[in-house]
Amino acid sequence: VLAHVLTTLNDRYKYDLDLFLLSIDEGITGYRDDSLESVKRNSEEYKIPLHIVSYKDLYGWTMDEIVAQIGRKNNCTFCGVFRRQALDRGAIFMKAEKIVTGHNCDDIGETVLMNILRGDHSRLERCVAITTGADSE
Repeated sequence: VLAHVLTTLNDRYKYDLDLFLLSIDEGITGYRDDSLESVKRNSEEYKIPLHIVSYKDLYGWTMDEIVAQIGRKNNCTFCGVFRRQALDRGAIFMKAEKIVTGHNCDDIGETVLMNILRGDHSRLERCVAITTGADSE
């Protein structure tokens, strides 16, 4: 949906944005396969270049290999940190000035609820911010 909205607005209002798709492949068997195919179709349909960043290429390990070493406890924490870093590195590689992510209410609701149940107030404060980092504009 986000690719459609951004390309439509870019075309309609002549924003002249240089849009591209960035997808992260964590290397979790059966987890990202369908969405990677979907983003490839979006790239073709909306004529937006696609860059896929994999944990294997960045870190030398897939998430499956990491879990095999560290076990299942706290693997979501590792994955989240690695994923955000992969997005940052992919954006730098593509010379992006902004990253726009498409989350749904379930994603946000799950994050808020997890942080409430854990009593993690610092993460709760961060997870509801509409932007991260600094912006000089």
